[in-house]
Amino acid sequence: MGDLPGWTQVFAEDFVSGNVPVGGFPGATYGPKWSANYADGTPDTAAQLRESKSGYYPSKVLSVSDGVLDMYLHSENGLSMGAAPAPKFTETSERPYNSQLYGRYSVRFRADALEGFKAAWLLWPDSKQWPQDGEIDFPEGTWPCPSTLPCTAPAATG
Repeated sequence: MGDLPGWTQVFAEDFVSGNVPVGGFPGATYGPKWSANYADGTPDTAAQLRESKSGYYPSKVLSVSDGVLDMYLHSENGLSMGAAPAPKFTETSERPYNSQLYGRYSVRFRADALEGFKAAWLLWPDSKQWPQDGEIDFPEGTWPCPSTLPCTAPAATG
């Protein structure tokens, strides 16, 4: 998209630097700009709240092919597997990789209907003090969702 009046673009990714198989993301190709963020087996929010048997499994979920970051959300032996890749705004950045005080965000995505899975882009406080310091989720919803987004109103807490 590039710079817009009053805004400076700090990150863009079209996933055209090469294909990466499941289990290889981010790898050498995308590692300078991306992190898988969580190790395999890290409990997701639902598991932490004991609402489901689920977790982050980037080695079984993330791949890149033909200009698309694919998230193969699925279950194995009753365990729901997801991922939460995070952009790095600079190559030398450390967690949290996506640290920004404010910004304008544009995401192009397609999601297939997948019962039992949800999707959201999170703006999470660097302090990790949740819910005190807030969070913003977009477009948090269950697939399939109505043709108009957001599936639920973006949440701002704190």
